[in-house]
Amino acid sequence: MVDLKWRFPEMPPSLPNQAPMEREFFVDEPINTRIVREAIQNSLDAVEDRKGRRKGVPSTPVRVRFSLSGLASPLSAERANLYFAGLEEHLRSAEGLDGNMQQRLNYGSIVDDGVPFMVIEDAGTIGLSGDWQQYDDTDAASARDNHFYWFFRNVGRSAKTGTENGSWGLGKWVFPDASHASCYIAVTRRHDDTLLIGQAVLSKHSIGGRRFAPYGYLSEESENGLAIPIRYSEPEHRPFIDQCIADFGLKFRDESGLSIVVPFPKTEYGSESGAIDSWHLLTAVVHNYFYPIIAGWLQVVVDGGDGSSEVEVTADSIDEIVSNLGLHDEGERSEEGYRQLFALCREALELPEQSYTKL
Repeated sequence: MVDLKWRFPEMPPSLPNQAPMEREFFVDEPINTRIVREAIQNSLDAVEDRKGRRKGVPSTPVRVRFSLSGLASPLSAERANLYFAGLEEHLRSAEGLDGNMQQRLNYGSIVDDGVPFMVIEDAGTIGLSGDWQQYDDTDAASARDNHFYWFFRNVGRSAKTGTENGSWGLGKWVFPDASHASCYIAVTRRHDDTLLIGQAVLSKHSIGGRRFAPYGYLSEESENGLAIPIRYSEPEHRPFIDQCIADFGLKFRDESGLSIVVPFPKTEYGSESGAIDSWHLLTAVVHNYFYPIIAGWLQVVVDGGDGSSEVEVTADSIDEIVSNLGLHDEGERSEEGYRQLFALCREALELPEQSYTKL
């Protein structure tokens, strides 16, 4: 039997009260832009085939999918109870919840009306590889390529150097930040196994006089309190992982990569950072990643969730997609502005290496 629930470590008196500082970062950037930039950059950094690569270029395209299908078909309360056990009592005690989640808590259980969700997943990457039991990097060499460790066991720290994109280790905040419940569930498909674990980022909070840390996990519990993912290599875990893949409509189950489920996504208009929607996701994809798309290194699908608005952005389709976005007539982000930029990219990609001047 799977002993999976949301668990928050209890804080001893010796630890100071501290609010997660990630909330203060990226506040001036629209939420759709943050989601697209973080998700795709992570995917491009974790390319599957490192052989024959030149300057980080994958030899086969990385595929990324953004899906809002869970808005029109939310998870039923009965199914949702499997994934949110233990979370609600901590949400009720946390500070800083937005009005949407507070309203759900005021009128009953957070899953009573079903759970809408968003899915972000990739294929053609290595997923969150590495020893999932590692929790320290005193031996720095042992943690360099442990992507699971850096993603789940660290805050404000990264294995990347200062010259690499996302070297502060804070960008992953976009995933809980996209959720009214400030949490997400991850299924990472690796060569050696498939793992499932969730993370929540709340405030420091107290229940019955006991203080709990801001960071909680959907996990099994170990003797030392370490959050343990459930694993497909364990026969008793397989039915739960298979059910999760089916419940949230994950598409890339037979290929290595990472799938992230964002429950209760922020799709309502009115906030300063905007609302999550397919049009803004699509325009953010085109604006931020036109070069790897045109080069054939990246393919992106944006599924609006209404059954008819799935758009695949590839080197062959990007021009037509820009034509259908309804952009401004003039300026950098106009249709003509993008066409000129795309033409420059295609010309550069066709130049032989000897035509470049090396600095």
